[in-house]
Amino acid sequence: MSKSRLNPELKIGDRVRCLLMKDDELSVPPGTMGVVERISNFGNEKHYYVKWENGSTLALLSDADVWDKGQNKKSDSENIQEVNMKFILKNEEIWKFFNMKLIKNFLEAVRLSGIINMFGAAPLLYMGRDKIERKFEDEHGSDSDDFQNVLDMANDVQADLINGVIDILHKEGKEESLENINSYLRKYSTKLWETYVGLKS
Repeated sequence: MSKSRLNPELKIGDRVRCLLMKDDELSVPPGTMGVVERISNFGNEKHYYVKWENGSTLALLSDADVWDKGQNKKSDSENIQEVNMKFILKNEEIWKFFNMKLIKNFLEAVRLSGIINMFGAAPLLYMGRDKIERKFEDEHGSDSDDFQNVLDMANDVQADLINGVIDILHKEGKEESLENINSYLRKYSTKLWETYVGLKS
């Protein structure tokens, strides 16, 4: 996904392409193009009100949906958009069942803290604050701002992962057993880490 960035900042008049609308994918299916007509700020989140080519006027939510900038003319960047589209669709359940923005911010905090090689960061997604603190405090100390950021987010990330995994188990009609939950936590923490790496490359 080189030379590309998902969820770029948008301004009024920008063409935008929906890659995944988390809650309203039937109204705005992946690949739909539109033009930004209005922008609202809600705390740290933005709502981009778009006039979509299929007639919908649903807003893109910066904390839930996925998009890239559309092109006014055919160009080489259409190839980049196709790569974005394939990447999103290949990892669609990641975007539907987990808060990828929260996961991304957490993994960024882990990277900045230097507490672990990033190739081994996936398990931190489900460990929670207490386990992370016990495992790394002696080396990094709780006084480090970067380490504190990791700790501050750890329980929210753990809860998001557990809730997402339970939702996936329900969707697949599988038992909500401790064994299944633990197995899926390992599986999806790796998938989430791979998605994070894909977004950065």
